[in-house]
Amino acid sequence: MCDRGAFETTQVGLTFQTNPGSLAYTVGSNAYDQIEVLTLPVGNVYTLATTSPQTVASGIYDWSSWSDGGAISHNITVPPFPATYTAYFTSSNVSTADVTGEK
Repeated sequence: MCDRGAFETTQVGLTFQTNPGSLAYTVGSNAYDQIEVLTLPVGNVYTLATTSPQTVASGIYDWSSWSDGGAISHNITVPPFPATYTAYFTSSNVSTADVTGEK
């Protein structure tokens, strides 16, 4: 219960990830490359973004979509319920060895 004149901030856990895993993304001004569960205030707005292409040991990946249908960089408003946001990538079928000339 709230005191008169006070306010409560409700927070909710949001999960952020990429598919395949270990690719980079940002929530607000913080960068991640693993699954993160962040407890955020309901109603706050954050910029959710990634970059494309991304090169990792397993190859080069191009951004395909966000699970919420947003653009590669877009704002989300924290909902009053837990949610998951996934950045989907597709392989460009080029290995990092092909790009660097390694054998």
